[in-house]
Amino acid sequence: MAARVPVTFVPADATVWAAVGSTVLSAARSAGVIIAAPCGGRGVCGSCGVIVVDGALEPPDDIERSGLSSAPSNIRLACRARISSAVVVRPVVSQTYSSSQSGHASGQALVAGIDLGTTTVSAVIVGRDSGMELGRGTVANIQQSRGADVLSRVSAAMGGAGSELANDASNSVIAALMSACGNAGSCIDDIDRVVLAGNTAMHALLIGAEVSTLASAPFSLPRGLELPLSGPLRDALPAVEIEFVMPIASFVGGDTAAGLLAAGMIGAQSPEILVDIGTNAEILAVTSLGVTVASAPAGPAFEGFGISSGGPWGQGAIEQVGAKGDDLRIVVAGGGEPEWLCGSGLLGAIATLRRAGHINADGLMVSAGPWSDRFTHVGDILGFALSSDKASAPFLLQTDVRSFQMAKAAVAAGIAAVFAHVGIKAKSVSRLVVSGGFGSTLDPGDLVELGVLPEDLHDRIESAGNTSLLGAAMIAFDPGLMQEVERSLSGVRHIELAQDAQFTASYVSHTALEPFKLKRGIFGQ
Repeated sequence: MAARVPVTFVPADATVWAAVGSTVLSAARSAGVIIAAPCGGRGVCGSCGVIVVDGALEPPDDIERSGLSSAPSNIRLACRARISSAVVVRPVVSQTYSSSQSGHASGQALVAGIDLGTTTVSAVIVGRDSGMELGRGTVANIQQSRGADVLSRVSAAMGGAGSELANDASNSVIAALMSACGNAGSCIDDIDRVVLAGNTAMHALLIGAEVSTLASAPFSLPRGLELPLSGPLRDALPAVEIEFVMPIASFVGGDTAAGLLAAGMIGAQSPEILVDIGTNAEILAVTSLGVTVASAPAGPAFEGFGISSGGPWGQGAIEQVGAKGDDLRIVVAGGGEPEWLCGSGLLGAIATLRRAGHINADGLMVSAGPWSDRFTHVGDILGFALSSDKASAPFLLQTDVRSFQMAKAAVAAGIAAVFAHVGIKAKSVSRLVVSGGFGSTLDPGDLVELGVLPEDLHDRIESAGNTSLLGAAMIAFDPGLMQEVERSLSGVRHIELAQDAQFTASYVSHTALEPFKLKRGIFGQ
């Protein structure tokens, strides 16, 4: 095991014990300190500069030396600089703010990133000077009372409920900020700047924009997506600088644009894929020809909603399900008794029961098998108890498996369509980054076994958590990164899957709970 040494980040005053030979960037992530790395550690963007305040780092390699060619002599690149001994570093961030300084008693000026999702809204609070993550929280999007999916809410807005939906979205944003502040809201008055990233419909509904262009084909971006001078969100945060990461296309939102930044795909030298798995699944491909995007309606199952015992990732959620010998192994976030299934728990439960023969390739649950004693009927529906107490256990029901099949088929068919349109081969892809609000427990093997992601890319799958939230926080902390995102998306190509003649057939074939491969960029079993 590699020796560990203390790495301290100032002015955050955060110290972690990092392995000798690891990068400063990886230590920063462990410390909860935001250092932007738009190029994903390739040493070409120069955005992750740090100053060594005390101690020393390993000498720069050729890539870092090239990346530092025009930088001051005391700057190192966090993504390339490796730790050799105890060291104190200060991130170099060029920040500009138009809002006033916080004058509240806490004395801590703050910024915040928001992920405005269809099912949930998440917030992260960051020290404006330190870059230290101080808290995060997730709440349900109150708009769900108007429908679980995007089109239901668009229809409701067109039917006269636009102002109510805007109020609901604004209240959800404030609730997420209050949750991140510790469920008391005591730090709200110290926030100088908020950056929001969300899917196109949620963005438009929050500000009360006209959404009819999202209601029927040919779909297009709504007009007037800038935050108006008045409205529920502006009224709730009157002294705060508020900015949106702008949507890319009709159903490819600012959440995907923020994900491009957070996943470190800006300036990628070989093909890279970002798959943001949520209620609306977005796929982004970076190739030598530029950026290509697409989206598919997956439904809320991957976010832990729309299922019988579902909920968001957090304390009490079943985040992992697996087998340990003849026993079922269940991991609960925060410990304690299982209360509900989040997205990663749903994935793990279905994958585990599929391996045990309790679910077949068509998604049918079968009680006969090693855990037959855990099966029972909940009403008229066959279900599997996820704790030993079947009277109060969270259950996985047959209907939940069907919901998962529909969600995963949309993701898989969307990926297949992007590969086919772009014409890239699986073997040329350097990595496939999976993002979403799963926490940190998503098992790439489960995604491949159940046919969510292609088997061809099994060895290049990375789980990145909520990249929309992280990207929004990065831009809130370093406003100059917004230009990096916009520059990377210049000339972006959008594939409208609703008008793809092969998408429906591909979707149906992908409902099977079994692996699939991409052949020559075209779907094939």
